[in-house]
Amino acid sequence: MKTTASDTATRRTISTTATCDAEAHTLDTKVVLTLDLHKAFVGDQETILKWLQNRHVVSTVCDYVKYFLTNHKAILMAVEAESEGFELGNKGTPQGSVLPAFLFNVGMLGLPSELEDIEGLQHSLRADDIILWVTGGSDNHMEEILP
Repeated sequence: MKTTASDTATRRTISTTATCDAEAHTLDTKVVLTLDLHKAFVGDQETILKWLQNRHVVSTVCDYVKYFLTNHKAILMAVEAESEGFELGNKGTPQGSVLPAFLFNVGMLGLPSELEDIEGLQHSLRADDIILWVTGGSDNHMEEILP
């Protein structure tokens, strides 16, 4: 079973428990997989824009996001001193903005129905956490079900 995530911003935790069903005399493994997507949209701005376009987000929204993400400058201020403005580069989304939540929600739109199509897989979505679990079957069966 894989225990590393392809996205370094995603933390993945796997818990496995073997339990014995006394009535059926079987040994079933139970697996819980949690994905924490807390920094799913802290990345290259060009990648974020391509991602939106691939999801057929209307061009006016893409244009707004592009404008919002580009040409950001920061100024440091302390008491009566103020720095010159400096470029922030093309990584991430501005802190405190609603953009990361919007992008996350757009990204999650189709996920519940896709997860429901996987037989034997249970799921729960809470904020930026995805919890997947399988409650029975062999280890091989679980490896086939879990992503």
